[in-house]
Amino acid sequence: MKTRSDIQGLRALAVALVVLSHANLLHLTGGYIGVDVFFVISGYLITSIILREYAANAATSNGLGWFSLRAFYLRRFKRIVPAAILVLLVTTVVSYLVFNSVRAHGIAIDALWSVFFLANLHFINLATDYFQQGFSISPLQHFWSLAVEEQFYLIFPTLLLGALSLHGIKIRNYALNWRRRVGILIGAISLASFGWAIYATHTNPASSYFSSFSRAWELGLGALLAIFAQSSKACLPLRLRQLVNGIGLLAILVTAFLFTSATPFPGLYTLIPTLGTALIIGSGINAEDGPKTFIQKISNFAPIAYLGTISYSVYLWHLPILIFASQRYANDSTKLWFKLALVAAILLVSAFTYNFYEGPLRHKIKVPTGWYQNKFRFIGIAKDLKNSSLIGVLGISLAGILAVGAIALVYFPSHSPQNNGRSNATQFNPPLITQIVPRPSTSDLSYASMLTRWQQKIGQGLNLTKVPANLDPPWSQIPITSQYNDHCLANSNKVPCSYGNPSALHKVVVMGDSYAAAIIPMVIAALDMSQWQVVALSWHQCMIADIVPMIGNGQLKPNSGCQEYRHWAFEYLAQKHPDLVVLADNVREAIQGVNGQIIQDPANSANSYWVKQLTYSISKISSATKNLIYFGTVPTSASAINCVDANLNLSASCLAKPKDNSVARAYEQQITNEFKGVFLDPEPWLCYQFACPAIIDRSPVRPDGDHLGATFASKLGPLFKAFLTSHMILPSQQSVIPTPVKTSTS
Repeated sequence: MKTRSDIQGLRALAVALVVLSHANLLHLTGGYIGVDVFFVISGYLITSIILREYAANAATSNGLGWFSLRAFYLRRFKRIVPAAILVLLVTTVVSYLVFNSVRAHGIAIDALWSVFFLANLHFINLATDYFQQGFSISPLQHFWSLAVEEQFYLIFPTLLLGALSLHGIKIRNYALNWRRRVGILIGAISLASFGWAIYATHTNPASSYFSSFSRAWELGLGALLAIFAQSSKACLPLRLRQLVNGIGLLAILVTAFLFTSATPFPGLYTLIPTLGTALIIGSGINAEDGPKTFIQKISNFAPIAYLGTISYSVYLWHLPILIFASQRYANDSTKLWFKLALVAAILLVSAFTYNFYEGPLRHKIKVPTGWYQNKFRFIGIAKDLKNSSLIGVLGISLAGILAVGAIALVYFPSHSPQNNGRSNATQFNPPLITQIVPRPSTSDLSYASMLTRWQQKIGQGLNLTKVPANLDPPWSQIPITSQYNDHCLANSNKVPCSYGNPSALHKVVVMGDSYAAAIIPMVIAALDMSQWQVVALSWHQCMIADIVPMIGNGQLKPNSGCQEYRHWAFEYLAQKHPDLVVLADNVREAIQGVNGQIIQDPANSANSYWVKQLTYSISKISSATKNLIYFGTVPTSASAINCVDANLNLSASCLAKPKDNSVARAYEQQITNEFKGVFLDPEPWLCYQFACPAIIDRSPVRPDGDHLGATFASKLGPLFKAFLTSHMILPSQQSVIPTPVKTSTS
């Protein structure tokens, strides 16, 4: 099949958009649409190749054509696999040299999924995990699009084969030739896929983004163009082609600059760049030998043509290089010269890979001629593969696959699926509350004395430059001990979790979102659990203010269930009248305004609607309890996984700033005080002077950069007990006996 210059130009444009967007250059907030351009191109080229082969065989076989499935899959193999294996191996090895072991383990698991072209399914699982927000993008995340394409290639040819084999089909005496049969099949699948993309993007945007079925219609659009090309010999006039090219290019560029991470995608908006791509491809059908459009002329410019040629290598290498370099040279990562140098490095490495590895292997691997000449022959493949170079490449690729898998399995910290450097709320397995280390009685120490001693430990934490060898918990356990959860988060079923004596004299309710769940160990470690029952009313991203949170990974949607749950929690408090209510939440999450608009960071922006609704919630809660404590929103930082290097050195990004979320805490304190509650400012507990360390008393403070770690929270127990005593919420002689028994209801 003759290479079309305009398609090479589209490849160059698509990969440039993706790379420049990820490098944060030219404000290409929608540069991710380059992947969608690739999908349309791929659908067109693959279908064209299959249909050309079928038509050529039909012309010599009385209209009964065929195409070779095994030849098709071998062509896909030599085009995709060798270069992908190289990048996966290099990325996995370099991860262990650049990143700490925990993050490197996670990347090794990403590589294992990517080897088998299932990365999109893997990232769907991670994208739906709320706690994933604390960890950085994987250098292999872009392999999701390769997985989508390969899954398409696995199924699509077989479906085509079925449609092509249904000879003699008629609809109301209207005979369907093979082109019409294929067109109906692809059209039906594409329509179903497009409908699903719109629905799934609205209901579950994070999963929809990586979903093969949500993306299938984009490849189908290219496939429909290929069918049209097979049945048409006409060529559009030059002026009309120029106009269509201009419209198509404008559609791609406008979306690249105007779309953002908040644009619902893939869905209706995806039509703009994909139809733009289809216009350019369609207008060039049968026109390669005619007068050139401006796009064809630009695409024939040697650097652009070459970028289109090496676009696959560029796409594979760009994200690992960007992420590794940004980690190694964090202080320079935002500078323009550094970004331009990285783009140059990506092009150099990609050119070297194409010229000395990808290109030579692709040309050296030959499809045995017998595979084209025999219809659906599946025997004798080993005989056809006697070509030594082909066997060599297959062997190298297989060894690469096994090597990636071995690295992931050998260094995988345990058999538990969540230990991949990213916490997963549905599979979370933190230390049991019964494992909290008993703390000595602090009744003889005043709160001021306790705080002074604690701040000495904060100062020691600020002096750390490296993760201590006696870290508690050990570094390898950071992903699974990042925050206390114990399945008491996401209680949308309105059944509270409780700990301690079900018939205890006193009850404390910890209420809020995941930030509230994170301080449960602190509350338990402060109380005599033979005398207290601790009840958790927490739902992730469901803050205290009576608002509707906007949830999602970039593409936000309202979570109305949160407000319903919160109102149920108000009723629960009114019925139980607990002795103490402790509140904690993250007030930076986007919320839905009165008129449905999205309000970003409502607390720190002093949004009046958020203030009003928080006042309402505090009034409801304070009327149901004798004692109310609001644990203020904590300062945040980079996660421990991302701010610690391969040698366990602490970078500057590990430190949080005391002023972070200070505006939010000021409002929380003001409103709490209005209703005679007590505001607990976490700043003096977590920070000293102008910084908040990542490690205090040998324990990570915020392993995911946001939530207090489970072990660290339990170490705050004595301080919290002294705080309660100083406000006469606890008697001064209470001792600590942390031996609770968990109960399911309260």
